[in-house]
This record gives sequence, structure tokens and C-alpha cells, in this order.
Amino acid sequence: MKILISIHCLVLASAVPGVIDEIVPGKAFLAREEELSLVARGAARHPTDAESHLPLVARAGVVADDVAEDVAEDVAEDVAEDEEAPDSAVAPTPLFGLTVAELNKVAADEDIDLGKARRRDDVVAAIEAARAVSNDDMI
Repeated sequence: MKILISIHCLVLASAVPGVIDEIVPGKAFLAREEELSLVARGAARHPTDAESHLPLVARAGVVADDVAEDVAEDVAEDVAEDEEAPDSAVAPTPLFGLTVAELNKVAADEDIDLGKARRRDDVVAAIEAARAVSNDDMI
């Protein structure tokens, strides 16, 4: 089971025969394995980090202990994925408010050739362009 966020109003079969679960848009719910295709069909999506606090919609036949166990499994999977991420995935230094000297240091630290750029706007543009090329290479 995975936690999903509904995009549309969903009417789903529950674990209890003859009972349906109705989930309104924007609500978090625990999806069974056979319901994970809702993401591919555009009816639901995975939650963002900011939505991790949303309460789950109660569903017929889902026991609270099962939900807690599944949430713990999801968290463990997310932690494992984070640990697998390369260390090079560090966020770049923000450029807003930096002096030209500080921008030159950022460029040197990131091995960016500034060419003839000397003015602040030109240096920022050169750094942003180099970062964009670098991000394209990682995809």
C-alpha cells in the first residue's frame, strides 16, 4: 500500500464487499497495489514533502495498524532512496545578493569559466548558463 493524493473525485472499491470508498480531490488516501495505476491515469499523484502531514482519508476495511505499518515502510523506502542519491546533488549557492568578488568565488568553486564577464549581471548570467548546461548533462 502507498499513500496517494486524489486529483479527481474517486469512487473506489473497498476491502469490505459491497462498500465503496469516496475520496474527494486533494485528500490523502492509502492505495492498495491494484489502485496504484491511478497515478498513470492522472486520477491521483504521489504526495510532496510538504503534504506529508496530511491526514489519511478513512477507508473501509483498512486497519489503523496496517496503515501505520505501510507508512513506516514508505518512510523507510524514502530514506533508502535519499541515501542512494549521489553527494554531488548538493544545492548550488544562491546568487542573489552576492558581490562580484563572491560571485567570482562561486564560479571558481564550481569550475565555471566566466570568459570576459566582469560586471555583476554578466557574471550571474555566466554562472546560471553554466549551471543550466550542467543540469542538462545530468538528465
